Amino acid sequence: LGFRPQIKTLLGEDGLEAMLEEHRFDLIVSDYNLDNTDGVAIVERIRDRDNHTEILFYTARVGTTTSD
Repeated sequence: LGFRPQIKTLLGEDGLEAMLEEHRFDLIVSDYNLDNTDGVAIVERIRDRDNHTEILFYTARVGTTTSD
């Protein structure tokens, strides 16, 4: 089909930096609410390196509202 799915997990901001250094992704799926950061911070870090990666967030937190 022309693509190779990769599943990566990471811990913390160091894990995010290492992942972005090693790979280029077409899509990143992430929880919006993480222990040490949130979705906005993740988008900023990813966009600093790559404006083409699609990002999909999810959350189990009821009542979380975000907008841009």
